[in-house]
Amino acid sequence: KENWDDPLWKKFIRWRYDNIAGFLQEASELIRQTNPNVAFTEVYYAGVGQSWSAGWSSEKTSAPLDYLLVDKTSAGLISQICRYYRALSRHRPEIAVGNEFVVKTPDYAYGDDLMPTTRVMFLADVMTTLANGVTPGFESHGWYNRSFWNKKKATMCSPSFDRVYREAAREIKKRESWLSETEPVRYGALFYSENSRDFHGRNDPERYTQCYLGWYKALLDRQTLFEVLTDRNLNAQDLSQYAFLVLPNAACLSDSQAEAIREYVRGGGGLIASYLTSLF
Repeated sequence: KENWDDPLWKKFIRWRYDNIAGFLQEASELIRQTNPNVAFTEVYYAGVGQSWSAGWSSEKTSAPLDYLLVDKTSAGLISQICRYYRALSRHRPEIAVGNEFVVKTPDYAYGDDLMPTTRVMFLADVMTTLANGVTPGFESHGWYNRSFWNKKKATMCSPSFDRVYREAAREIKKRESWLSETEPVRYGALFYSENSRDFHGRNDPERYTQCYLGWYKALLDRQTLFEVLTDRNLNAQDLSQYAFLVLPNAACLSDSQAEAIREYVRGGGGLIASYLTSLF
């Protein structure tokens, strides 16, 4: 039974994470045996604030995948979504933007229960993904969801989408020489701790994620160059690439992570650690 003070419950959470990641590892190996040239991915749903009850760990499940394909389903900061999944993805991830993009015409309708994305917002999302080193994917509810449909033909596709997608593609093409073969400038690092979200946040992930998102917004507003790091990056080798590290309420750190941080600071790295960092 759910009891965060019971070691068996915590063991169950980890066991469930490991099983789902293990399934993806098996699938990956099977696909490789059949055709080693096939890229293997799965769809993630954007956001760092998911609860343990979602049943899977982004960090563990991302390991067997060639790259991550992310459906931007929330209205959160798209740059945050980009940087988080870029930290997890083996190769450049793809963020599906415009999944609530719509153009209303006399022949096409869109369900009012969904908040539509305007053309300008869609193009802004495309450019933001590019600026954050991520591939934008074009997607719309209209292709597979009956909340958008053609009144006359009872179909779910609209030329209106094609026009804006083509416009976005032309804008990307203009900037192609600046976007290919690029790497981020490694200056600052902001740590996202899945362990703290689950084992400190427990049934209230915002207990942890609000601190993380607050620091993310503060660094972004100061126009400070920074990357997002996850648990797998919290080692001496990866940390050595950055001038400073921010640990926002990272309550749950392992002994090896704590030692890597000490080594980083002894080597001259700057450290900001807030609230309950390392106390659990």
